[in-house]
Amino acid sequence: MAHNVLTAISNIVAFANTDLKSYASTYLIRINAVGEQLEFYIKDALATSFKLPQAKKQAAYSQVFSYLGNQNNPPDMIIKDSDAFEIKKIESFTAALALNSSPPKDRLRADDIRITEACRKCEQLAWKEKDLFYVVGNAKGGVVRSLFFIHGTCYAAEHKVYDKVHEPIKTKINSVLDSLGLEKGETVELGKVRKVDPLGITELRIRGCGALKIRLAFLKIYAQ
Repeated sequence: MAHNVLTAISNIVAFANTDLKSYASTYLIRINAVGEQLEFYIKDALATSFKLPQAKKQAAYSQVFSYLGNQNNPPDMIIKDSDAFEIKKIESFTAALALNSSPPKDRLRADDIRITEACRKCEQLAWKEKDLFYVVGNAKGGVVRSLFFIHGTCYAAEHKVYDKVHEPIKTKINSVLDSLGLEKGETVELGKVRKVDPLGITELRIRGCGALKIRLAFLKIYAQ
């Protein structure tokens, strides 16, 4: 059975339950945060595992996904030998997507310094690039009112467009840190200062607050 965006949409329609709290209380254990509930909801939609007890969900996920991410690095999940997915919860249609210091991506690339080594090596055959979908859910009050599957190429520019902004700023920040005689740390963010205080126990992270505005009105795939 193929596992893709069309599979997910079909499973969501068949499941016919958009109340995340009801879904979590029946099919999940100790998952209370709406954002985390939404992530499991999308996992189950892609893996066709909505109604499985949680004890059996992990086995289903391992059959479908080659990578299940972490909180700090994109993506949130990758289907084996197929697409990558990044899940975002919003409260309204005018909200910006918080990208956690990572620029928007048209596709997921193996040479992206912001992904983990585990992600880079998650499949038996080395991969260079994957299609990336942003899954944007309006889940105000714990109910999925609208859900969008947006292909990265529909709204994000090529990686080099964002790098042209990031790299000059990073260079200038490093120049300022050098002029102040501060100790720099290795980072993929804009900058990092080590040993800020006399005890050397404080670090300063200089981050770009990535956020993106997108028009969702014409991209709605599923709505209650």
